[in-house]
Amino acid sequence: MSGDRIVALVAIAAMLVLVVPGLARRGLPAQRIVKLALIWAVIFLAVTAAIMVLRATG
Repeated sequence: MSGDRIVALVAIAAMLVLVVPGLARRGLPAQRIVKLALIWAVIFLAVTAAIMVLRATG
């Protein structure tokens, strides 16, 4: 894994970490926060996987 990919993964993780406190301030229940965080994680992972597949085939 190249340094650029590692930095990209760290950036994605940091984005997710920044979203969770914002949701917590809204007074959402913990279960809802976890569910939303998992949904966003799946979205980011799906986009990242699609980009990696497209780069590998191109």
